[in-house]
Amino acid sequence: MSTLEEEPAHTVVAEPSEPPASDSVVEQFAAYPFATDEEYQQGLAGILASGALEGRPEEERTEILLRSQVFYFNR
Repeated sequence: MSTLEEEPAHTVVAEPSEPPASDSVVEQFAAYPFATDEEYQQGLAGILASGALEGRPEEERTEILLRSQVFYFNR
């Protein structure tokens, strides 16, 4: 009587060749010079002139400004 031996399953795991893109994108965003970028500052001036921040709590103003930076950065 012959016995069948099961061969162990082989799992292939691909190792990333570079760090995840999200880390480098976050670092790039954090280092971006929004304060000195003239085009961003012009857009920010438009947001401020429209009154979009007036009467809003500080947390909401911070969120709006962060969203403007993310929008500009992703263009």
